[in-house]
Amino acid sequence: DVVLPADFTVASRTSFTARGMDLGSNWLGLLSSAEFAKLAAPPELPGAKKGERPGALAHHMAGMHTVNYLPPLHGEQRYRLTRARVEQVSAAPAGWPKELPDNWGTRPDYSDYAVLPEAPEFLGAGLLDRGSGKDPVWLLQPDSVLVLHRDKLGEDSRLQLTRVAGPVGRVVWNRALPLSLLQSSIVIGDRAILFGREYLPADPKVARDPYHDANEQLATIDLRDGTLHAFNISLDGPAFLDPDRTPDP
Repeated sequence: DVVLPADFTVASRTSFTARGMDLGSNWLGLLSSAEFAKLAAPPELPGAKKGERPGALAHHMAGMHTVNYLPPLHGEQRYRLTRARVEQVSAAPAGWPKELPDNWGTRPDYSDYAVLPEAPEFLGAGLLDRGSGKDPVWLLQPDSVLVLHRDKLGEDSRLQLTRVAGPVGRVVWNRALPLSLLQSSIVIGDRAILFGREYLPADPKVARDPYHDANEQLATIDLRDGTLHAFNISLDGPAFLDPDRTPDP
């Protein structure tokens, strides 16, 4: 098999995560409580009167009232796994005459939003993807996704990875990661390989650059049962050097 090199980011906290994914006639993704309330209700039309016939503004607002126009994931926001029904509908304006050709194409219409009842809240969460931001990891037996999230607020927080199965959002396993910042991720078969930095606890007596003084960590996770193996490159890496070997300049 040929495996492409993993993508790398310097300091982004939202890389390697996606908002959601289409699964046939359904959408599965992460919404905050405010986003859920907004999407589950009809779009608000500024200045519209009760019973007013839908016009161009209503048509435009309906096309924007989807998960495709949500703001980026936020590290201080809490999210719940949510599903919705997806249907392709005509993109023609409301009241488009049936006798005229419909060359407007189609657009996705999302409805019947429902929170997965057993799925917990996740802080600063996203669906772990394959590096593109558009291709979340999808696992089988059981059908499930991987949610990357944080244990608390603050720079010294740590990432966690949770496998969540449908249809009710059952947690299959949850693992605390030795990472504050994920800089590279790749999924090969049943394993995820994660590289990043573990920020050291703040110490008022020690002047420290959180980023450059952090430990570099390499972790592998068996996606079937969550078994975690970690290697602290900053602390344990030198032990693997040959003491008789002269380092390259």
